Amino acid sequence: MLLAILFVCLSAVALKLLYPPKTTSAQFNTLFIISIILWITLSILGHFLLSTWIPYRDALMFPIMTLLTGWGMITIWRLQGTYAFRYAMWFAISIMCMLTIIRWSQHLVFLEKHPYLSLVAGILITALTVLVGVSPSGIGPKLWLPILSVNFINHSIYFQPSELLKVLIVFFLAAYLSRHRTNLILRQNQNKYSLPAAFLVPLITMWSFMVIIQGDLGAGWLIYWCFLGIFYLRTRRKR
Repeated sequence: MLLAILFVCLSAVALKLLYPPKTTSAQFNTLFIISIILWITLSILGHFLLSTWIPYRDALMFPIMTLLTGWGMITIWRLQGTYAFRYAMWFAISIMCMLTIIRWSQHLVFLEKHPYLSLVAGILITALTVLVGVSPSGIGPKLWLPILSVNFINHSIYFQPSELLKVLIVFFLAAYLSRHRTNLILRQNQNKYSLPAAFLVPLITMWSFMVIIQGDLGAGWLIYWCFLGIFYLRTRRKR
């Protein structure tokens, strides 16, 4: 973790000296310093809490993630200025959500008992973009929901529901395949390769909504490969 923090800080200094950004206002520099401090603080906090709560976890996964996010933040700072602060804010929200879920994961059992709850919730949130969705750049598909405007960085904060849907679809797949594993194995042993409509129809509907109606091909394909990967890991059915 210390190597990741050191690398990002040295990279920020190197970019500042070798390729100074066009904007050099006091507000710009202050926001970047705040972003770096926020990133370092949360990286150390996350690493400490994970070491305390899950001592036998993968020791490299979290440091690699923080290294990539830190490098991404200074790259955005170099190219788009105050967007780096917004990036740091989303990083903070993500770390807090991760720690909360890990600490109180036992309260998520209801998602396993009700697999369709996560899927329907994700679809409904994503469907809001059809009604009130916007495009931050003013062009292209309207895949974002406006949350609030932040005056001191002169930007609005947006949320893309498809990002949440990627997580919820994993919950749905894991819960459904866990509950219906016996039925799937029996079908496999009898050389039947059909899948229940209750499993396929929601997935096809959601995938069609994202790709055809929203035009979000990237998220659509990601969810498609998540489905194939999780389904194969659970059933080992190559066909």
